[in-house]
Amino acid sequence: MKRLLGLCGLLCIAPLASAEELARDAFGASADATVVAPGPGILAEQCQGNDNESLAPGSVACSPDQGRTVTENGHARQWAGLGATSLAQVRFGVETCRDNAGQGRPCAIEVRAYSAPNFPTFGGAQLLATANMDIPDGTALEIFTADFPNVAIPQGTNLVIELYNPDSFRNQFGFWPGSNAGGQSQPSFIRSTPCGLGNWTNLASINFPNVHLVICWSDEGGGGGGCQYKLTVNSKAKKGCGVCPKKGDIIASGDPCEDIKDCAKKLVIKKLDCPDGGPGFCKKVKGKKDSCV
Repeated sequence: MKRLLGLCGLLCIAPLASAEELARDAFGASADATVVAPGPGILAEQCQGNDNESLAPGSVACSPDQGRTVTENGHARQWAGLGATSLAQVRFGVETCRDNAGQGRPCAIEVRAYSAPNFPTFGGAQLLATANMDIPDGTALEIFTADFPNVAIPQGTNLVIELYNPDSFRNQFGFWPGSNAGGQSQPSFIRSTPCGLGNWTNLASINFPNVHLVICWSDEGGGGGGCQYKLTVNSKAKKGCGVCPKKGDIIASGDPCEDIKDCAKKLVIKKLDCPDGGPGFCKKVKGKKDSCV
């Protein structure tokens, strides 16, 4: 039996089947504590929480050892059917970062932006951009900001912003995202293959209705649109990557533009991270300019 440990503690049992479990940070502050952590001001911020500044202990993550460290986890929110825009910043909370070895190493997480047409199914999700973040060891209830180079978000995108850590955190790091119970207009999500959650899963549906992730994003960054390219060939999956862009797909380069004339004629990416977040990469991603969005 896999146990779900969170705000309800050891008495919360759910019929998921493996050794891993969704757990609170075993060394966290009491569930009564709340720290107000004002973040940097961001214009045109897109949030789904009623309270996007306060952080409280009690978020959950897939753990192999009852809340000492974590396995692979993706903590996420989704904004469906956006108009054409761009991504400049993500502001997010962190409840805990802990180097379990006591060496002071940071938690190297990825702040990911996906186009997820099949949401909440993870299959078919396209990774639009990643910002790598080193969260200092000992972090407790703090707000961070990740910067993006005005990444183009095409019309109609189901945008998913995810705080991702790999399975290499197992027995190495304890990382829990920042959350509170202040209310939300849309659900908070988690995915973790080791805990049997291969797709993004509404936390309320697995008995954590009061874990409201603090994740916001902004399109303010002083730029225009972004260059879009239509792929001319199928890219090649390498080293275990299961899903790679195909001929005819539209992909954003991340280059800003005011007009399509500002975009390079061709796009060539020698190595692209696997869009489904798995191992490996996509090789030889080639396209010709299609639009400035």
